[in-house]
Amino acid sequence: MYRLVFSILALGVLVVGCGSSSGQPAPTATVGPIATAKYSDTALNFSFRHPRGWQVAAHGHVVTASGANTYTLPVTIPGNKAQIEVTLGGRSSDFPSFQNGLVSTMTGDPTHRLRFYHLRTSGWPSMYIQRFSSAHLVPGNLTEIDTITNTRHRQYDVRMVTALPPFSAETLAGYRIITRTLQLPFD
Repeated sequence: MYRLVFSILALGVLVVGCGSSSGQPAPTATVGPIATAKYSDTALNFSFRHPRGWQVAAHGHVVTASGANTYTLPVTIPGNKAQIEVTLGGRSSDFPSFQNGLVSTMTGDPTHRLRFYHLRTSGWPSMYIQRFSSAHLVPGNLTEIDTITNTRHRQYDVRMVTALPPFSAETLAGYRIITRTLQLPFD
């Protein structure tokens, strides 16, 4: 009887201690070293590193929506585990004020949740957004990650989505390689 009570108490302490209150995204599983390759776009003056097995299109394409041009560069992950795009938009705009870790429902879709964090990418202010397919903010429900960065004149977005969560540890590590090595112009 005493063993059962002690086991339940120990489990309760373990579960309570597992939350992240640091205001930063929760840590994920670690992976070993990943060989990388470099992508550079000399015309638009940006570059990043990516896992060597991932394919980056030689050139992106321009999409026009609501009169604004957006340059989109697709990144292909082997086995189609997820899709990544690096986009360059027109004018940047100020990020809204929010507290790190803010959770919000999506406008028009109350079943999905968004979680927001402040970051810096290549020295510029960034917003890191996680999209979950339900109110349960667990890795198995994470379907999209965006890192949006504003420079003086442009907005850059590194977006990764999956239709079949969860993202693998290797896929998340590859996304982090791109966002941590993204070099943007000082314009």
